[in-house]
Amino acid sequence: MDSVVQLLRNAFCCVKDLHLFPSTVLYDVSYTAFLNLPTPLNKTTPLEIAIAITQFYAFVSVSMSGYRLMTDGGTKKLRRIEKLLQNQSKVKKNADDTVQDLVMERLEKEKESARLDRFVGALVMSIGLAFFWLVGNSFHVTETDWIGGLPALILALSVMEIALLPLLYYMVMDAVGLLGKAAVMEYLAKILRKCKNGVPSVILTDESFSILLQKGWNPFWAGKSAVDDDETAEEKKLLAEASSIVSELESWTQDKDKGAMKAKIQETASRLETDAVTIRLEAYRQIVYFILNGIAFYGYMLGILVYFLGENEGTISIRGVKLGMSNSEAEWSGNFAGDFAWTIEPIVILFSPPLFTLLKPKTLKSKMD
Repeated sequence: MDSVVQLLRNAFCCVKDLHLFPSTVLYDVSYTAFLNLPTPLNKTTPLEIAIAITQFYAFVSVSMSGYRLMTDGGTKKLRRIEKLLQNQSKVKKNADDTVQDLVMERLEKEKESARLDRFVGALVMSIGLAFFWLVGNSFHVTETDWIGGLPALILALSVMEIALLPLLYYMVMDAVGLLGKAAVMEYLAKILRKCKNGVPSVILTDESFSILLQKGWNPFWAGKSAVDDDETAEEKKLLAEASSIVSELESWTQDKDKGAMKAKIQETASRLETDAVTIRLEAYRQIVYFILNGIAFYGYMLGILVYFLGENEGTISIRGVKLGMSNSEAEWSGNFAGDFAWTIEPIVILFSPPLFTLLKPKTLKSKMD
């Protein structure tokens, strides 16, 4: 739903930027006269109302998503992970070194992930809240001083730009991480092809163990909406998790049915070889997200720059940042570039999954069938 609304919002903005369909009801204020809006809000066109509605949706949904990520996925989850780390000694008494290492490694990763989610959530919520002034701008409210006027709008846009900058960095890091995961999957597949007596425990890490499982390793503490339980219940869950890991490891290393274990290992190798292709495609998609959001960042930055330049065209270096364009050209071009890039992004989000399904090669098992 969020992607569909984002597509509509920015497509509407592109229509307004290019002044498409000029002779239609989109620009006829007589169709909004029944709202009896005061001056200058009565200049709002049907197209601007459509934009405002989708912007208000972003204001609510993006702000709430950021808040939930910051609290449930960040602060609450971090508190839970820290409690579990304190109870790690209970696992040591009931499991071997491999299980201990897997649990400890995953807990430490989840701890860092929770800290990152808390920071990213704050950034996302900042972007969502800034949409309030964009809604006001669509209704021409920023032509008054009711919510701070044009300076407040520029401040809101500046907050969005500042918040987007570290998110661009994390997009690159996500792409690098996915490329690394694809390489690990291919490496594990090669090892599994050579395994005759079970998977060697030396290759079992948090990442490889999760990759080996068809649905991944999703321990009870991994949920974004993790809530605090009482300490006794948490201890029981932790011990149950360790026990399930032991059972899973035995099916890979000590299964009595050697034929079934060998077949399982070879099927997993085939799955990893095909899944690695999808993971690599997801990495390329992250790079596309980075490029599109980088264009949006640069484009909207030009509008902020032009505001502070006023009538001044700026120094040679500033004109270089504007790519040699005049202030008015830079403002329009930057705004359109941002709107267009953020129109393409939801299209990529919506249509990449079926595309990946088409591009994903058949597994060895499927070929045999």
